[in-house]
Amino acid sequence: MRIGLVTCAKLPEPDPDAPLLHDALVARGHQPVLLAWDGDAGEIEPFDRVLLRSPWNYYRAPRRFLEWLERVDRETHLLNPLDVVRWNVHKRYLLELEARGVSIVPSCIVERGATSDVRDVVDKRGWEDVVVKPCISAASWRTRRFPRGH
Repeated sequence: MRIGLVTCAKLPEPDPDAPLLHDALVARGHQPVLLAWDGDAGEIEPFDRVLLRSPWNYYRAPRRFLEWLERVDRETHLLNPLDVVRWNVHKRYLLELEARGVSIVPSCIVERGATSDVRDVVDKRGWEDVVVKPCISAASWRTRRFPRGH
């Protein structure tokens, strides 16, 4: 089975577990192939299955990323359920998990252009520090930490 392992054209650093996955798939008779979602926008090679692995830069073009995944899902078998991927792209999913009883880092989403002040939220919740992060992001991209009062 030919399996596309979705990555990005430029990885910040290699995934340390990538060789393990590659070797395990080969040992089972599969043909794993790296597939950069942000690579050549031409024909998607014919894969039997496609698995999201390390598309670390999806947040820089989330609409394009999701459109690409929709195309992959139409043309082959995307192993990651597309609805779950869509749900997971925006950090709002954390609040949905919290509403279902899952413990999360205390969080609040402030919509772009909102008139509410982050300082008011920090005071109301009694937080000593606040981390401000875009709702569509990865790792520490555009993430800042502020002590109370700043």
